[in-house]
Amino acid sequence: YNVDMRLRPSGRKGPVATSLQSFREYQKTKAWTWEHLALSRARVIAGDERTVGEVESVRRDVLLQPRDTATVFNDVAKMRERIATNRKGVDVWDVKTGAGGLLEIELLAQTLALVSGATERHPKEQLAAAAATDWISPSDLSVLTGTHDLLVQVQHVQRLLAEERFDMNTLGSGGQAVLLALTGREALGELESHLRDRTSDCDSIISRVLRS
Repeated sequence: YNVDMRLRPSGRKGPVATSLQSFREYQKTKAWTWEHLALSRARVIAGDERTVGEVESVRRDVLLQPRDTATVFNDVAKMRERIATNRKGVDVWDVKTGAGGLLEIELLAQTLALVSGATERHPKEQLAAAAATDWISPSDLSVLTGTHDLLVQVQHVQRLLAEERFDMNTLGSGGQAVLLALTGREALGELESHLRDRTSDCDSIISRVLRS
C-alpha cells in the first residue's frame, strides 16, 4: 500500500503514529464528515487479533453514533459539487469519476451507511442496508447496484488494456470483443447508450437522496 502521510489528522507536522485512545477521541469529537465516510470502508491491514478487534470496535462505535442527517447530506452534497467542478474532459467511458459513476455511487453508499448506522464495508452491502431502513427504495437499490456491477466490469477491462487514460478510439477489435462479452452487449454503440442511460439514472437518484 502507498500511504500519503499528509492525510494524517494532525497534518504534516503531526505525529505519524497515534494511540488508539487518541484515534477514538478524534473520530468521536473532531473528525469531519468525509473522515467518517472513509471510516465506513476502513479495515485493519496489520496487527495481532487483539489490536484488530479493538480498532474494529472503535470503527463500529463511531459509525453507530447518532448524527445529524441534514448535516451529513449537506456536507456530501457540497463535496459532490466540488468534485463536479473539477471534472474536466470526462465522457461516458470514464466510469469512475463521471456523473453517476463508481465514485458517486460509492459516495452515496458511504453516506447512507452513516445515516442508517450500517457497519458493512462493501458499497453494495451498504446500499442494501440503507434500503432495509427505507433510505432508498428497492428500485433505487436495483439501479444503483446493477450499475455498479456494470461499471466495475468496464473498469476491469480498461485496467487490463490501458496503462494510462483509457481511450475507446484506440481500442482494438480484440479489446472491444472482451468488453462486449463481459457486459453482454452486441455493439459499442449499444453499450455506450446503455452506460449513458444507467449513469444518468444513478445521477438522478443520488441528487434526489441528497436533497431529502
